[in-house]
Amino acid sequence: MDWSFSEHALGRALDMALDPEDIRQVLTHPDVKQPSGPGYPDHCQVWASNRIALVVSPDEQVVITCLWRGVTYVRGAEDEPYRD
Repeated sequence: MDWSFSEHALGRALDMALDPEDIRQVLTHPDVKQPSGPGYPDHCQVWASNRIALVVSPDEQVVITCLWRGVTYVRGAEDEPYRD
C-alpha cells in the first residue's frame, strides 16, 4: 500500500519547502520511531530522519503532519522543538 497525506500534511510540506526525497527517506528508512505524544491518537508515531519528522499513522499509512526534527514533541507547548 502507498502512503497518503492529510491535507494538513501536504500544506505543511509545501510551507516548509520540503524535498520529496527527504519525505521518502523518512517513510522508508526513519532514523527514529517514537510515540507521537500528547495531542495525537495513541496509534500515531513520530518518524524522523535528517532534518524533518513526520507524525504518521503506520497501520493506515497516512502522514498526519510534517515537522522540523527535534528531541521531544509536546503538541501545543510553548517550548516545543518542532514547529507545528
